[in-house]
Amino acid sequence: MGMTTIEWTSYRRPDGTVVPGYSFNPWRGCTKVSAGCRHCYAESLSGRNPAVLGVWGPRGSRPIAAESYWRQPLAWNAEAGRMGERRRVFCASLADVFEGPESMPVDAHDAVENARWRLYQLIVETPHLDWLLLTKRPQHILAMLPERWAQQEMPPNVWIGVSIEDQSTANARIPYLRQVPARVRFVSCEPLLGPVNLHEAGAIEDVGPTWADANSLIDWVIVGGESGSQARPMHPHWARSLRDQCVRANIPFFFKQWGSWAPDCLCATKRPCATMERPQPGGAGVMFHCGKKAAGRMLDSQLWDDLPL
Repeated sequence: MGMTTIEWTSYRRPDGTVVPGYSFNPWRGCTKVSAGCRHCYAESLSGRNPAVLGVWGPRGSRPIAAESYWRQPLAWNAEAGRMGERRRVFCASLADVFEGPESMPVDAHDAVENARWRLYQLIVETPHLDWLLLTKRPQHILAMLPERWAQQEMPPNVWIGVSIEDQSTANARIPYLRQVPARVRFVSCEPLLGPVNLHEAGAIEDVGPTWADANSLIDWVIVGGESGSQARPMHPHWARSLRDQCVRANIPFFFKQWGSWAPDCLCATKRPCATMERPQPGGAGVMFHCGKKAAGRMLDSQLWDDLPL
């Protein structure tokens, strides 16, 4: 683990060169909390090597990363400093930074607690890296942060995000995100499993008929469909609606992927899809099971790669 192909971590240099970002997992393992977790790729991956990648669930394990692994971000930071660049680190792609004691064994929690404090120190020691901490447990964030961070003194290289999949999870999680004094607060709608109204969830306020007075309380929105053999399709209207809300409220919008299902056979190969069809509720027609690569990242013939300033 190190460099990652996750699109929203990459860095584009002025000459157009795209430099991959990083993923960092101080520990591995988690417990599912909502429908978005159903086909968790990290849990599937862990089965290959549970001693290193963890055993999922409340009675599972949370292996801590090796010492050599903890030193890697120091090297990334040094390189970014030499290049005069900022690099993004997704932490943690194989766990949840803010998982609490209610969903893991006591001995695992003790080890995770120590590793979390070590992570905070590592973040301070790597000022050329922007650390993206994404969670489905935002109710724990303020209690688990260093006290100074929670009281308006959070380092500027800490970005805090919540993962949502539909309106109910947006309504439940975004209000907690609003309380966090991070320089960048973001929402990852992946896998997107239902429509989301950001105003209803508290991410945008003062929305009038023309949105002229709309005030955004978040700094970035990422949208993506689910991938994998059991992937659930993302309704095109859901993605378009979130894009339109972000454009109106001046929120940077990043469309990560369609996932395994594409609308109207929108395949990068421009060839007919070979297999499955599934009508979508709401009258959007047919979705085609093209696979992630063929489905691509274009939303209405455009790439949406906006980033927060």
